[in-house]
Amino acid sequence: MKNLIPLFLLALCYSSLVHADEPHKGQALSELESLLVDKVNAYRQANDLGTLSVNEKLNAAALAHANTMIETDNFSHQAGDTNPSDRVENAGYTWMFVAENLAFRSGYDGYSTEELARITLEGWQNSPGHNKNLLAEQPTETGIAIKKDTESGRTYTVMLYATPR
Repeated sequence: MKNLIPLFLLALCYSSLVHADEPHKGQALSELESLLVDKVNAYRQANDLGTLSVNEKLNAAALAHANTMIETDNFSHQAGDTNPSDRVENAGYTWMFVAENLAFRSGYDGYSTEELARITLEGWQNSPGHNKNLLAEQPTETGIAIKKDTESGRTYTVMLYATPR
Protein backbone atom coordinates (compact mmCIF):
# COMPACT_ATOMS: atom_id res chain seq x y z
CA MET A 1 0.00 0.00 0.00
CA LYS A 2 1.26 3.43 -0.77
CA ASN A 3 2.23 5.72 2.10
CA LEU A 4 0.25 8.55 0.59
CA ILE A 5 -3.33 8.71 1.75
CA PRO A 6 -5.22 9.98 -1.29
CA LEU A 7 -7.98 12.50 -1.07
CA PHE A 8 -11.08 11.19 -2.74
CA LEU A 9 -14.26 13.20 -2.65
CA LEU A 10 -17.50 12.11 -4.20
CA ALA A 11 -20.30 14.46 -5.05
CA LEU A 12 -23.82 13.63 -4.06
CA CYS A 13 -25.70 12.13 -6.94
CA TYR A 14 -28.00 14.18 -9.02
CA SER A 15 -30.52 12.03 -10.87
CA SER A 16 -32.76 14.18 -12.94
CA LEU A 17 -32.24 15.20 -15.35
CA VAL A 18 -22.35 24.47 -20.42
CA HIS A 19 -22.22 24.09 -23.67
CA ALA A 20 -20.39 21.08 -25.03
CA ASP A 21 -16.86 21.48 -26.30
CA GLU A 22 -15.78 19.73 -29.46
CA PRO A 23 -12.76 17.88 -27.99
CA HIS A 24 -13.60 14.24 -27.33
CA LYS A 25 -15.94 14.28 -30.33
CA GLY A 26 -14.68 11.62 -32.66
CA GLN A 27 -11.73 10.95 -30.36
CA ALA A 28 -11.05 7.67 -28.66
CA LEU A 29 -11.46 7.49 -24.92
CA SER A 30 -8.32 7.53 -22.82
CA GLU A 31 -7.12 4.24 -21.38
CA LEU A 32 -8.47 5.22 -17.94
CA GLU A 33 -11.85 6.30 -19.33
CA SER A 34 -12.20 3.05 -21.30
CA LEU A 35 -11.20 0.97 -18.30
CA LEU A 36 -13.72 2.72 -16.04
CA VAL A 37 -16.51 2.17 -18.61
CA ASP A 38 -15.51 -1.51 -18.81
CA LYS A 39 -15.56 -1.84 -15.01
CA VAL A 40 -18.97 -0.13 -14.77
CA ASN A 41 -20.33 -2.47 -17.45
CA ALA A 42 -18.90 -5.54 -15.68
CA TYR A 43 -20.53 -4.36 -12.43
CA ARG A 44 -23.85 -3.87 -14.23
CA GLN A 45 -23.63 -7.34 -15.83
CA ALA A 46 -22.87 -8.91 -12.42
CA ASN A 47 -26.13 -7.33 -11.26
CA ASP A 48 -28.14 -8.66 -14.25
CA LEU A 49 -28.28 -5.31 -16.03
CA GLY A 50 -27.41 -4.42 -19.60
CA THR A 51 -24.15 -2.83 -20.56
CA LEU A 52 -23.88 0.82 -21.58
CA SER A 53 -22.60 1.92 -24.97
CA VAL A 54 -20.43 5.02 -25.20
CA ASN A 55 -22.11 8.01 -26.86
CA GLU A 56 -20.01 10.86 -28.32
CA LYS A 57 -22.55 13.54 -27.39
CA LEU A 58 -22.56 12.35 -23.79
CA ASN A 59 -18.74 12.34 -23.84
CA ALA A 60 -18.81 15.96 -25.04
CA ALA A 61 -21.25 16.92 -22.26
CA ALA A 62 -19.07 15.16 -19.66
CA LEU A 63 -15.93 16.91 -20.92
CA ALA A 64 -17.65 20.30 -20.95
CA HIS A 65 -18.64 19.80 -17.32
CA ALA A 66 -15.16 18.67 -16.27
CA ASN A 67 -13.77 21.82 -17.92
CA THR A 68 -16.38 23.99 -16.20
CA MET A 69 -15.55 22.54 -12.78
CA ILE A 70 -11.86 23.24 -13.39
CA GLU A 71 -12.49 26.77 -14.71
CA THR A 72 -14.85 27.70 -11.86
CA ASP A 73 -13.03 25.71 -9.15
CA ASN A 74 -16.47 24.32 -8.26
CA PHE A 75 -16.83 20.57 -7.84
CA SER A 76 -20.59 20.29 -8.21
CA HIS A 77 -23.39 18.91 -10.36
CA GLN A 78 -24.49 22.54 -10.75
CA ALA A 79 -21.12 24.12 -11.60
CA GLY A 80 -21.57 26.74 -14.28
CA ASP A 81 -25.22 27.14 -13.23
CA THR A 82 -26.24 24.07 -15.22
CA ASN A 83 -27.41 20.58 -14.40
CA PRO A 84 -26.86 17.25 -16.17
CA SER A 85 -29.98 17.54 -18.34
CA ASP A 86 -28.97 21.04 -19.48
CA ARG A 87 -25.51 19.83 -20.43
CA VAL A 88 -26.61 16.78 -22.42
CA GLU A 89 -29.21 18.88 -24.26
CA ASN A 90 -26.55 21.49 -25.06
CA ALA A 91 -24.47 18.67 -26.53
CA GLY A 92 -27.36 17.75 -28.83
CA TYR A 93 -28.56 14.68 -26.91
CA THR A 94 -32.33 14.18 -26.57
CA TRP A 95 -32.93 12.20 -23.41
CA MET A 96 -35.63 10.26 -21.56
CA PHE A 97 -33.39 9.54 -18.56
CA VAL A 98 -30.12 11.09 -17.44
CA ALA A 99 -28.04 10.74 -14.27
CA GLU A 100 -24.50 11.75 -13.40
CA ASN A 101 -21.72 10.59 -11.11
CA LEU A 102 -18.78 12.83 -10.28
CA ALA A 103 -15.47 12.04 -8.62
CA PHE A 104 -12.66 14.31 -7.52
CA ARG A 105 -9.23 13.16 -6.52
CA SER A 106 -5.84 14.48 -5.63
CA GLY A 107 -2.63 12.73 -4.67
CA TYR A 108 -2.88 9.75 -7.00
CA ASP A 109 0.39 10.20 -8.84
CA GLY A 110 2.11 6.86 -9.19
CA TYR A 111 -1.09 4.81 -9.17
CA SER A 112 -1.72 2.55 -12.14
CA THR A 113 -4.63 3.06 -14.49
CA GLU A 114 -6.16 -0.14 -13.11
CA GLU A 115 -5.89 1.16 -9.52
CA LEU A 116 -7.43 4.51 -10.42
CA ALA A 117 -10.39 2.89 -12.20
CA ARG A 118 -10.91 0.48 -9.30
CA ILE A 119 -10.73 3.24 -6.67
CA THR A 120 -13.21 5.41 -8.56
CA LEU A 121 -15.70 2.58 -9.06
CA GLU A 122 -15.40 1.42 -5.45
CA GLY A 123 -16.03 4.96 -4.24
CA TRP A 124 -19.22 5.10 -6.27
CA GLN A 125 -20.29 1.61 -5.19
CA ASN A 126 -19.89 2.60 -1.53
CA SER A 127 -22.06 5.71 -1.96
CA PRO A 128 -25.79 4.87 -2.03
CA GLY A 129 -26.70 7.62 -4.49
CA HIS A 130 -23.82 6.91 -6.85
CA ASN A 131 -24.47 3.18 -6.68
CA LYS A 132 -28.13 3.83 -7.54
CA ASN A 133 -26.95 5.53 -10.74
CA LEU A 134 -24.54 2.68 -11.54
CA LEU A 135 -27.35 0.14 -11.17
CA ALA A 136 -30.20 2.12 -12.71
CA GLU A 137 -32.22 0.01 -15.12
CA GLN A 138 -33.07 2.84 -17.53
CA PRO A 139 -29.76 3.91 -19.08
CA THR A 140 -28.46 2.33 -22.27
CA GLU A 141 -25.67 4.81 -22.99
CA THR A 142 -22.86 6.53 -21.14
CA GLY A 143 -20.48 9.40 -21.58
CA ILE A 144 -17.28 9.95 -19.64
CA ALA A 145 -14.52 12.48 -19.19
CA ILE A 146 -11.56 12.36 -16.83
CA LYS A 147 -9.61 15.59 -16.80
CA LYS A 148 -6.68 16.74 -14.70
CA ASP A 149 -6.33 20.37 -13.67
CA THR A 150 -2.64 20.98 -14.28
CA GLU A 151 -2.57 23.99 -11.95
CA SER A 152 -4.08 22.32 -8.88
CA GLY A 153 -3.17 18.70 -9.66
CA ARG A 154 -6.79 17.67 -9.04
CA THR A 155 -8.50 15.22 -11.36
CA TYR A 156 -12.21 15.45 -12.14
CA THR A 157 -14.28 12.52 -13.38
CA VAL A 158 -17.71 12.97 -14.92
CA MET A 159 -19.75 9.94 -15.97
CA LEU A 160 -23.22 10.30 -17.45
CA TYR A 161 -25.83 7.54 -17.72
CA ALA A 162 -28.65 8.15 -20.18
CA THR A 163 -31.44 6.81 -22.33
CA PRO A 164 -32.17 8.57 -25.61
CA ARG A 165 -35.70 9.62 -26.51
